[in-house]
Amino acid sequence: MRRIKTKPLSSYKIIVLDDETGIIDSLSVVLKRNGYDISGVTSPDQAVEMIRNEKYDLLILDFLMQPYNGDKVVAKIREFNAELYILLLTGHTDIAPPLETIKALDIQGYCEKSDKFDQLILLVESAVKSIKQMRLINKYQEGLNKILEVVPKIYRLRAIGGILDEILIEIMHFIDSRNAFILVDMQAEGNETAERDFRGIGQYDMSIDEFMAVHDSEQMVKIVEAGTDKKVIKTNKGLYLPLVNVNGETLGVIYAECTQYRNETKLLEIYANQAASALDNAFLHALVKTKNDELTRAQAGDIYDTFS
Repeated sequence: MRRIKTKPLSSYKIIVLDDETGIIDSLSVVLKRNGYDISGVTSPDQAVEMIRNEKYDLLILDFLMQPYNGDKVVAKIREFNAELYILLLTGHTDIAPPLETIKALDIQGYCEKSDKFDQLILLVESAVKSIKQMRLINKYQEGLNKILEVVPKIYRLRAIGGILDEILIEIMHFIDSRNAFILVDMQAEGNETAERDFRGIGQYDMSIDEFMAVHDSEQMVKIVEAGTDKKVIKTNKGLYLPLVNVNGETLGVIYAECTQYRNETKLLEIYANQAASALDNAFLHALVKTKNDELTRAQAGDIYDTFS
């Protein structure tokens, strides 16, 4: 029983199972040259346990093996792992598993053994693309689930400042950032009543007056650009996200320092839209309450004048 482990070069982990060490050696050299992290093993039982206990993205295995064939190995793996991408190799096409078996076990690829590995490399590259897409889909799903979890929190009716704190705290769950702020400047259409506030985390944990005194001109340009153009502004340090309500009005801007945000940008936009709606809702509720209070006081004054 033999296990071969090469130095990791890729975020995609591949395990190769074949009872011929020469095949494992050859595949390891070829796949390592293409930048993949490879583990090679000759025992089907050991391969099953490795996949059970470690995270692998792709399994490449031989069909004809001892003590049992590749389809039996896959059946064992599918009992506890339905996500592993599997490529099956065979040197004997006349005794390969039937198509029904390949479909039933969700074996994604099939390749004949050859001294040249061109076809196999193409299948591996295709597999990695599929795995990458699945990772992205899972990441979006996780992100959307997080948004669904936090939206009720930011929609709770309370003071604007409390909502800003909640929005800022929750956005940190989406990206790896220690420094962020949210600046809002809302005014009801046709009304002088306005709400302007600022909340910051990390180096931006300061009052709005302090922020206006220390911010650099480039940062203010980005804030204005994001708010005016109603679009995400990306820099080498982070993101500026406009808070745009359902009426297309910009209520403010969120800034978060981060460098790894390529896949999270769309999720952050969705979250920013929800945050804008929550702020808009709270602001309008506060405005209605103010008007009702004014009306109550006016009515109280009229009653007082009537009986005075």
